[in-house]
Parts: sequence; C-alpha cells; structure tokens
Amino acid sequence: MAIFERCAIKGWPDKKAALHRVFRIQELFCEREALRLNHLLCDSAYDHAVWKGYASISIVHDRLEGGWTNVEEQVLSSSDATYAAVQNEIENLNAANDPVALEGPFRMARRDPELIAATHNLENKVRELDVQLSL
Repeated sequence: MAIFERCAIKGWPDKKAALHRVFRIQELFCEREALRLNHLLCDSAYDHAVWKGYASISIVHDRLEGGWTNVEEQVLSSSDATYAAVQNEIENLNAANDPVALEGPFRMARRDPELIAATHNLENKVRELDVQLSL
C-alpha cells in the first residue's frame, strides 16, 4: 500500500491529502482484519475441523469480511477498545472520502513500474502463504 500511495502521489501531488486518507482507510481495514482474526483464534472456541477448511488467504479474508456476523461485531466492539477505535476511524475517514476524485491517480499509479513490481512480489508471497495454509 505504501508503494501504491507513493506512485499515486508522484503524478498527483495536489491530491496528496485525499490519497493519504484513502490509503489510511486501507491500512485500517488490514488492522481490522488482524483484530478479527485474533478474536476468532484467541477468544472464540477453536474448532480444528473448521479452521482446517481455511486453506487460502482469500478464504480467510472472506470469513473475516463477508462471513463476519453482527454478533461477532457487537462482541468485539464492546470488548476491545482498539477495535472500536479502528471502526470509528474507518467510518470518519469514509465520510470524507471522494473515490471519484482519485480515479485518475489510481489509473496512473497502476502503470508505474515500481507498483507493477511490488504487485508481482505480493502475488508471489500470497501464493507462498496459500501453500503453507493448505498443508
């Protein structure tokens, strides 16, 4: 994300504040997922058979986002001040977000060789992690 942000700002320095805000939201989404995963692993009943089915990063992501229940949200929000603060910051930053204004910087950044190389490296790491999860 840091490389993507840097590449987007290169050509659109006038959009720096808006770009920083949207990338901060993405950092918060990652932090939220980590807190949710920790909650499921440490604070919930651990069922080996269920967790064995999480054999890829995308399956884990789907569980932490699309499979996240209202009950889990309420429990974690009320028991973890850090999680509640992350959720609150996401909401506040989203309220000020203007995704349409950032389409140009994002399109341009996606063509930047630095970002292309970083994306390739990330894809390789995800494949490596998927192999480890499937064992």
